[in-house]
Amino acid sequence: MKSTLRLLIPLLALISVFSACHTTKSGNALVPRAVFLDDPYIGDWDFVIKDMPSGDAKGILYIEREGYAYRGSVAVDNGETDINKLSIEESRMRGYFKYKGFKVNVKGVFEGDTFEGKVGVTLISYPFVATKRNASVSAD
Repeated sequence: MKSTLRLLIPLLALISVFSACHTTKSGNALVPRAVFLDDPYIGDWDFVIKDMPSGDAKGILYIEREGYAYRGSVAVDNGETDINKLSIEESRMRGYFKYKGFKVNVKGVFEGDTFEGKVGVTLISYPFVATKRNASVSAD
């Protein structure tokens, strides 16, 4: 009985480890099951960069997810650029994008359907506020 119990305990531990790390095959990549749950950061966000010398700048912040990593970009009237080294952890986002040859840092905090933070170059920063667009599907 003791030898059976000694074999059974490691086997149960191994089964629990595999079941906790369950993944689902999607195409050619294994995607964690948690990715399919609602992710509050994914989507399109209307943003305003306030109090700039040329006035407020408006655009769209796009956030998506590939496996465990987030990808994002910002779009304004004259184009779109990727956000590099984008990370979102515990409702905090940080990364940077290039604009007219400058590295523009962006960081802030998500709270529900809003994001508040700053964008900045070297010693100058401006308030960055975004609101998530509600994706509504019509029943036509």
